[in-house]
Amino acid sequence: IPITLKSMGELKPGDHAINSDPYVFKEAGVWYLVLGARLEGGKACISLYKSENFVDWEYIGIPLVGEDTKHWECAALFKLDDKWVVIYSPQGQCGYYTGTMDFENCHFEPDYNGFLDHSGEAPVMVYAAYVGMSDQLGRRLLWMTSGGGLSMPRVLGIRPDGRLSQQPPTEFTRLRGDHYQEW
Repeated sequence: IPITLKSMGELKPGDHAINSDPYVFKEAGVWYLVLGARLEGGKACISLYKSENFVDWEYIGIPLVGEDTKHWECAALFKLDDKWVVIYSPQGQCGYYTGTMDFENCHFEPDYNGFLDHSGEAPVMVYAAYVGMSDQLGRRLLWMTSGGGLSMPRVLGIRPDGRLSQQPPTEFTRLRGDHYQEW
């Protein structure tokens, strides 16, 4: 079933200058849709919609406004351990927030803000983050892309200090062989 502007309900005038890159997930029996956005006047944000049936969508608000003035692309919101994570790509170094999410009041309370990857600024290297999935082992996997290329997957976790951890999947150890170096 396609998600269209018509099915997404009404936005209040002036809320968004840009919306893009839908990310859909289910929480407590309700479907949610996150869009990367930028508010009129400049600050980046995510906008949030909900649906009981995956057809009729209701705009519920803006749970997080960042300090960036660049539009957040490829935004995602997902639960990881006992925290919620927002991932975004502001056409430069991909960032993230960890924190708590109050769906009833449409509010994300950040605990920590950091970078996913120190990939540099455009036009040198711009990554877009794609939260792939939870695999059969319950791990949250992340891929990043740039100019048609795809990174190796990363296993995400939450460190004790609230930061996001990123590790290569243990399956990659099978791909390692002997290391040779010629001088």
